[in-house]
Amino acid sequence: MVSPRLSRPPAAAGTLIISRVLNRRFVPSTALALLALLNATCSQPPEGPVALQGTSAKFDIKGQYAPIALDRVDSVSVENGKLVVHGPTATQNVDLPAGAQASNPDPHWSLTTETESGGKRMLTFTHNETIDDFSIEIPAGTADVHYGTLKSQNGDVMLMAWGEKSRCYWGYVTIVPKA
Repeated sequence: MVSPRLSRPPAAAGTLIISRVLNRRFVPSTALALLALLNATCSQPPEGPVALQGTSAKFDIKGQYAPIALDRVDSVSVENGKLVVHGPTATQNVDLPAGAQASNPDPHWSLTTETESGGKRMLTFTHNETIDDFSIEIPAGTADVHYGTLKSQNGDVMLMAWGEKSRCYWGYVTIVPKA
């Protein structure tokens, strides 16, 4: 007895086999792969603070970042002892990290390098007098990072905010000389 698949011409048999693969295996697995990709690239921002650990030869770099409810970050300022993150139509006020001295800015740190890899954005900041630097990783994106630095009891505190399209964050790192 001849199999129905083999009784057709070779092109039709190939089409039938591909059709069965598409209907039974390929489409469901492709759909699952597509859903996984969408989930990975369109996942919701974290609800709470996420730890930031930086790298540096001369400093211990630790801090955190968290989402804020803005459409876009346009600038940051310190007003009345709080970090104020300015968006196009609203602002968010955030308490300064413990030890940050609101009245004592330290303008010596500059963002010198940005790279993106593996879903993360690496930022390197360099001190303009000592040429020491540190690097941190934040979520990938193209929005400008707005930042400023304040003196603290043990070193400096860098405040920052970034984001667009309602995916905005604020964060800080402490910059403490290694013992």
